Amino acid sequence: MSAIGISGASKPMVISAHADYRPQDFYFARTQSPALRAAKWESRIRPMHSWSELALYASGLTVVLALFVAFA
Repeated sequence: MSAIGISGASKPMVISAHADYRPQDFYFARTQSPALRAAKWESRIRPMHSWSELALYASGLTVVLALFVAFA
């Protein structure tokens, strides 16, 4: 067998890695538990906006106000 894993057989040996995962594996047990996410009050919380989204709104408002002042 050579250093790259190919033997004299007709089919080369393939080396790979695979891991089984579940979505629950990526949740913190206390803060993102299914019971906490299924709570009645959880659906009423509005999602937070990113800084880039807020900056986009602010720049758009600034442009509109600048045009309003320039033509008024």
